[in-house]
Amino acid sequence: MSASTNLDKFVNKIQISSPESQWQILEELKQELSSLSNSSLRESVPGLQLTPLFNCLYASDGPDNRSSKNTKKIIEDAMDILQRMLQWLPTVTIVQQFGKDLQKAMLHEHSTVRDFSVQQMSRCCADHNAVIEIKNKPDLLLQTTHLLGDAQMAIATTARKALAKLATHDQGCSLLFTPSIIKELESLLKQADTIRFRVFELLVGVASHNANSLEQVVNYGFLHQLIGDVESRDLLIQLNALDLLSDVAITEHGLLFLEKNGLVGNLEKKLAETVNDAASRLLVPGMFGVSLNALPPR
Repeated sequence: MSASTNLDKFVNKIQISSPESQWQILEELKQELSSLSNSSLRESVPGLQLTPLFNCLYASDGPDNRSSKNTKKIIEDAMDILQRMLQWLPTVTIVQQFGKDLQKAMLHEHSTVRDFSVQQMSRCCADHNAVIEIKNKPDLLLQTTHLLGDAQMAIATTARKALAKLATHDQGCSLLFTPSIIKELESLLKQADTIRFRVFELLVGVASHNANSLEQVVNYGFLHQLIGDVESRDLLIQLNALDLLSDVAITEHGLLFLEKNGLVGNLEKKLAETVNDAASRLLVPGMFGVSLNALPPR
């Protein structure tokens, strides 16, 4: 029996098995995967239907909760198997065939499953061919954006990095400025400061790519909001805003924008005032970072 046929047999068994027996089948499948060479996996995995494995991520305990140990193992094993198998698939295939499965997994109550799904999305966002396919999966991109507000910092960070990768492609960057994504970003900017600055960090990274990307970020008012935070009464917010604006000022097009909007001149004035303000001296590194980039090269 070929490796492909054997793996397909396991997946079919999972699809028709009861939750009580799924964990045993998954364990056998893990052993089967471990016994196969890389070349066999590369050849056999692309022909498999993996949705039954994604469905295992939603195993439930039942009313008496007696199977909680098995349920946890089913979820962990299914996730482990999916990670092993998906690495042998082109990212464009992952988006085409399993985009809805990844989107659903991003809503999972267990953070490990959300992390798994957004890690896969991050891999896809790095590939130009997959980015073209992501254009046809707006809900998948929207859910990835929503994870910027996840309670788990690691998940939110991975989501930000995924979107940052997406923005490095011209077509991907335009996807970040569709009405549904803009609405989601605006919603996130109304939440806690930690979430707001995750969003700002993403947008500053996008704006730093080139003048066209900067124009997109500016047109929706995002950079002006960040500049407004420089005048906040909260010292920590000011520090975070200046730190990010320093990244904008590093680029020629970013510095030009800041100069045109009077931020550089304003910061130079603030630098002079810090002599008599002990608290404001904490802001000096950030203000200096922005202003220094405005100096002509020697």
